[in-house]
Formats: sequence, structure tokens, C-alpha cells
Amino acid sequence: MSPDTPRRFSFDHVSVLARWWEDQNVSSRSRLRHLVDLGRIELVGGGWTQTDEAAVHYISFLDQLTLGLRWLEDHLGECARPRVAWQLEPWGHSVEAASMFAQTGFNGIFLGRVSPAGYRFLWKADSTLGDSGEIFGVSTDRGWPEGFCFDSQCTKDKITVANGMKKAESFIRNVTSRPRKTNHILVPLGGDFQVAAYTFDNIDNLIRYVNAKHRGLPKVRAFYSTPSCFLRALLETNSEWPEMDGHDLFPHSEGPAYSTGMYSTRSALKSVIRQASAQLEACKQLSVLGLVHSKDVTALREAVALAQSYNIITGIASGHVLSNYKARLQSAMTQCTLVMDEALRLLLWEGNSVTQLQLNHCNSTNRGCLDVDDSWLIIYNPLSFSYGMYVRLLAKTGFTYIVDGRPVPNVPGTAEAIVHVELEALGPTAVRLSLIEASAVTTVQPLSTKSNRAKSKLAVIRNKRYRVLVDTATGLLSGVMLRGGQQVVLRHTFMAYHAYQGTSRPAADARIFSPVNEEPFHLGHNVTYRIVKGALVQELHQVFGPWLRQVIRLYESEDVIELEWEMDAVPVDDRKGKEIVTRFESTVRSGDRFFTDINGRRSIERRRKHQDGSPVAANFYPVTSWVFLMDDAKDLQLTVFPDRSQAASSPGPGRIELLVQRRLLADAEEKVKGKHWIHLGSIEEGQQLLRTFGRRVAYPPVVAMVDTSQTYFTNLTRSRWSGLRQPLPPYLHLLSLERISGERLLIRLEYAPPEKKGGSAHFPVSRLLSNQVLYQILETSLGSTQDKDEVLHFLWRRRSPVSEAQRMRVWLKRGTRSRFEDTVTFRPGQIRTFIAHTDRLRSR
Repeated sequence: MSPDTPRRFSFDHVSVLARWWEDQNVSSRSRLRHLVDLGRIELVGGGWTQTDEAAVHYISFLDQLTLGLRWLEDHLGECARPRVAWQLEPWGHSVEAASMFAQTGFNGIFLGRVSPAGYRFLWKADSTLGDSGEIFGVSTDRGWPEGFCFDSQCTKDKITVANGMKKAESFIRNVTSRPRKTNHILVPLGGDFQVAAYTFDNIDNLIRYVNAKHRGLPKVRAFYSTPSCFLRALLETNSEWPEMDGHDLFPHSEGPAYSTGMYSTRSALKSVIRQASAQLEACKQLSVLGLVHSKDVTALREAVALAQSYNIITGIASGHVLSNYKARLQSAMTQCTLVMDEALRLLLWEGNSVTQLQLNHCNSTNRGCLDVDDSWLIIYNPLSFSYGMYVRLLAKTGFTYIVDGRPVPNVPGTAEAIVHVELEALGPTAVRLSLIEASAVTTVQPLSTKSNRAKSKLAVIRNKRYRVLVDTATGLLSGVMLRGGQQVVLRHTFMAYHAYQGTSRPAADARIFSPVNEEPFHLGHNVTYRIVKGALVQELHQVFGPWLRQVIRLYESEDVIELEWEMDAVPVDDRKGKEIVTRFESTVRSGDRFFTDINGRRSIERRRKHQDGSPVAANFYPVTSWVFLMDDAKDLQLTVFPDRSQAASSPGPGRIELLVQRRLLADAEEKVKGKHWIHLGSIEEGQQLLRTFGRRVAYPPVVAMVDTSQTYFTNLTRSRWSGLRQPLPPYLHLLSLERISGERLLIRLEYAPPEKKGGSAHFPVSRLLSNQVLYQILETSLGSTQDKDEVLHFLWRRRSPVSEAQRMRVWLKRGTRSRFEDTVTFRPGQIRTFIAHTDRLRSR
């Protein structure tokens, strides 16, 4: 491309552009900037990748979008700022993603797998935000129109002197036959991995021949354009557009094939992505709180952003590609621990001697780090509210843990001890652990351990809130009694569908869920079980078979029931693929209605569909953080929280079903562990827990150990510290805290009260952090690259004509900017984004 040609090009995937940029010289970079400034190259989407919208948590969605937008701003300037979202690849679209794009300042979203192509609509993604929660939707074709493939591998469609007029007439008939509301027709041309010169030469020829005179055909003028120019042209027609109010576009289907399997495909990879996302938030926060200036955060930031891609987090890419991304994530997580270690040393210790102090990080695959005789347990809470946490320690036979001077008995029948720790908000908490011989201390004796097949028909495990009933004949959960005496029938078991892998209808694959039968078969009517009762936890250990096990836990003061399951490789010796589900059956009278989360932020009502073709697959929806049933008559809500994104459904009244593991015949063996948490209680309690426990699951604490026997160990200066100068109001959460350059910080605060709870929250932003002063605070759009007062927002016609002044609302800075009001008001559901300078707060 050159500046003096009419050619235009739209570019997505900032990560690809960034990789190209690194290999270019100054001249090539300057040329690109010039083409962007002229509008010849338009950046669309703006994200580090083209993200999936089903399995992605909204904070990860925002992180990858922010990473891409900031790269464009830093390297290509203001003219590179995208004005439209470009989501042609994902299978299905989320109303929360649409809302995020609208709040970023985008005026339109282009969708590629929505029928019919050519559909235009006004998407009212978030009614609580008014116009700023609306975005214009454009459904368009993907790739090349039939007969007009101008990739270097499609030479049969080449435009020549001999076929130019004939091809042009075919093109005119094609575009003029499409349904349309205006005379503006968008024809996307292009795709991945093409030779630019060959492509542009053919498009030049096509435009020239189309614009020539043709007898008996409508007059058409073809020209190069961009998505944002097309959107502006539609706006100027002042046409009236249909509205879509608060709905999403899930599940995606192509005839009888439903793309609902990908919500659970590659369960282990989805777990690693969730863990990496949580560690990234902690790493970014600690680099700010600990005043650590390091580029070691960058690798994890980019790896997590890439993992949100529509073909990575969904698990539909090839196995070796996914293995590569998993290795990248794990390597970047290791690198980011260096930042967290440095920050934790600075926050809990004083003096230069601690720079060589070693911290051993604990996670789900490295619990051996807890096997230390004398140590400090350090827990960093990335959430902006405090809560109590139970930590499981590896026990040693004949020894007892002393925790902050108090003996902690081992849980009978297990190799573990349980410690309860009250965590500081947005900060580290440290407790001293030591092991001594059990004979040297007097401990409170734990409760009993019971084996299966007791004489009574029911066995019970309990805590302060629940009594969980176990059928002693089957070893399965049979009911729950709530505090106050209300009893709910609640049965749980594992089941499986056989995966259809024939040819008479769409077969199951990484994307498509296609069960053979409408009802799954049981994986265990009678399970082997035992009950363990300790001082702080009571457990039901179940063995469903040689490859499937589960532990149901009740911690003493928790409001949820924990289910930790473990699967070895799912057997396919019978040459039948299997779709493993966990099913909950209750007496909650939910009818055909159930609710799922939208990317972990809001809830959306689903209705069970009764249809031919694929009745099971059609009723599964993506769940990132929760799924629940409501019984309005009994004021009862049953909620299930998964630890990673999964497919969920309600196959009948009172039932919840989650697809936890998939094993098709072509799949490699895979072991996987996971957790679900159940909450039963009033609707008000359940709605409040979505906002608190849902965050705890998505962003758990970082746990590390410091061995006191190492050479450079010195005692801690403090054992508790919070990064907040004052507690945040209820339901106000610190969504983002990261360093963007030097002493400039990106801060996002979200006010997310239960949906029926009104009112607003107020908070002084400059007094957010306990060890730093924030100044020169600027409020921006959600993407953080545009002054909020400069956001351009299109206003589309609904039922009456809209004037030109109304159609495009522009707020411009005029003269001196008004003073920033430090105490900010938050409306329900609102996210407010700030860029601030920071300086260390000197102690008085």
C-alpha cells in the first residue's frame, strides 16, 4: 500500500501486529504510522487477540482488550484508536462483551457467525447504563464470497481482461440480491495468510469493472472502505433499526449442530488459564503495592491475553498448539512469581538482607511446599474485602502443627491438618507454623471416622449452616437441612452421555456437543464411601469407580458445600466417546427457568427449550462463575459455582447439570481435578453470594511458604498488611490495579450490588492505597486510552427521526479541564476507570 492509492485495509489481532513491529526497521514503522494517520489502515477490535465470548471471565476480557488498546496508543498514536469491535470468529456472542465494547467507546460490533448475514440491529446490552450500554450490531460474511477468492491459492477466481466484465456482473447480481435496509452494502474481502499484492491487484480490477457501465443491471458504485466508515454511512441514513434488549447470542448452532461442547472442552487447560488469570491480577497488584518496577509481568500479561482467543480457551485448536500455549502460561507464571516475591519481601520485611530470602509458592500441583517443619505461611488476598480461609496442610504421623502458638490436630483418616486464617483485604497475611511431636502437646481430640454401610438409613455431616444427609445404602448425597430447620431434597451423582461419532448427523468434536441419547446413564448407583469428622471440617469421601472419586466437605464456618472431584483418564475401551456430567436434583420448584452468569459479571435468565434435532445440546449454556435455580414461592435459591468455565443446563425442574469432562475417541488420555461449591439459602443470600464467593473462586489467594531455617531468614517486621487506606463500601470492588508506565497507574472500580438492591456508593479515589498518594487523576473510557469527556457516541434512530446533532454525541474538552471530583459516585453495575500518577506516602 502507498499513501496515494485508494486502497484500504482493516487489521485485527494486535498481538500479530506487535510481533511484526518488533522485526521492522524505523522506516517501515514510520510508513505504517503514516498509513494509519491517513486512514488507509484501520485498526479494528483493538484487543490483543480476537477473544472468545463464552468461556472468558470479564476481567480477563478487559485485560486483553486493555493490553491491545494501550499498545496501539503507545506505538501508533491516537489515530490508531479502534472505533468498532471485530468479532467474526467466535461461536456465539455475549451480551456482557457487547456492553464492554460499548463502554470502551466503540460504536459498532461486527459479528461473523450470526444468521442471517446482513442483519443490522441496535443491541441494548446493559439497560442500567442507558445509551452508553448500547452498541450497533452488524452481522456480516466471513472470508471470500463464492467465486471471488483473491488469495494466491485461489487462482481460478483471478480477475483478467477476458473475464472482468462477466465477473463484475456476477458480483453485482450477488450484492444487489442481498436483503438490505439501505443502499450501503458491506462486502468483506480477505482473511488470514494471503499475499497482499495479488489480493489488492484483483480487488482493484474488480472495482474498475463493477464501476463500468452494465446494461440491464442496477447501478452500483464499488470502492474501498472500512468498518467504521460503513457504520458512519448507516448512521447518516437516519434509518430506524430493530432493537435487541439484554439478550445474548448463545448457543451458536449450524442446523442441528450446537457449539456447546467447547464450553467444557479441554477441562485441564481451562483450569490452567483460570489459575494464570488469577495470578496475573495478584502479580499486577503486588508490583504496584510493593513499588516493584519490573518487566517480568509482561510475559504473563501477554500469555493470558493470548489464551483468551476463540480457539485456545475453547480448546478447539490442535493438541500440540494447545500444549504450546499451556507451556507458555506455566513459564510466564513462574516468571511472575519473581515480582510477587520481591513485593512480599518489601511489604512484610525491612532491610536489604531479605532480598535473597526464598519463598516457595503453593498451588494445586505443588502442595508439597507445605511440608516444612518450621516456617511462615504467607497468604496474599487479591480481593478488596477480607474473609476467612481454610488452608490444608500436609500432616506428618506422630507430629502436630503449632499455628501462632496454638496446636492444630490432624484430620482423622487423612494426611492433612486444617488451619483457619482471617485474610486482610488487598494484602498479605502471615501465620507461623511449626511441627512438634504430638506427645509434647495436649490437643482437642478430633471427632470420629466412620466407614460405609452404617446401620442407620442416613448419615450426617454438618457445620454451622448445613446438615448434609447421606443415604447409607448408596453412599450418595440425599438432602440438606438448613439452619432454621428447612429441609431440601438434594441428590447428586455423576452421569455420562455417549458421544455420537457417526455420519448420519453432526458428530461430536471439540466444538460440537452431540450426545447419542437424551438421558445420560449413571456412573454409580452404589458408591464406596467413608465419613471423616474433624474439628474444622467434616467430609464424605466417595469412590464411584476405579477412575472417578469425590470428596464432599463442610468447613465449620463456610456458607457453601465444597465438592472436590478427581478423574483419571475416562475409559473408551468400548469404542464409545463419553461426555461426563455432574447432576444435582432438588425439590426447588424452578419450572423451565434457570440462570447462568454472563462472563462472571451478571446473571441472565435461560428457558429450557423443547425442540427436535438436538434437545440436549441446545439447552447447554456457557457458565464462567455460577448457575442457579430459584423457587420464588419458598424464597429458595440453589447455586452451583464451578472452578473453571463449563457448559451447564437444567434438564428438568429442580435440576442442574454441568459438563465436566469430555473424552472422544480421538482425544488423548487426560487426568483432571476440579471443584464445585453449592449454596442453598434464601434468594437474597444467594444473590449476595454471587458477588462475593464468585470472586473468591475466580481470584483465590496466593499462598507461599518461607522456611525459617534458610540462611538469609530474618523475622518478619509485620504479619498483616492491607493495601487499602480505608475499607471500600459494600459491593464496591477494586477491579484493576496495575502499572502502565513509570509512576502511572490504571485503576478500575466496580460497584456490583445484588440486582434488586438500589442506591449508589461513594468513594474518594485519591485515598485508595495505604502506602501511596494518587494525584493528577483522569477518568477514562473503559479501555483506559480515551478521556471519558472525549468519547464519541452514536445515537441511532428508534421510532422517530433523529437530528444530525443528536445522532452523534461528542463531548470535547473546552479550555481548562474542570477539576476532578475526588469523591466519586458509583451507580449500580457501573465500572469507572482512572489513570493516576502515584508517589510513595511518607510515614509521619
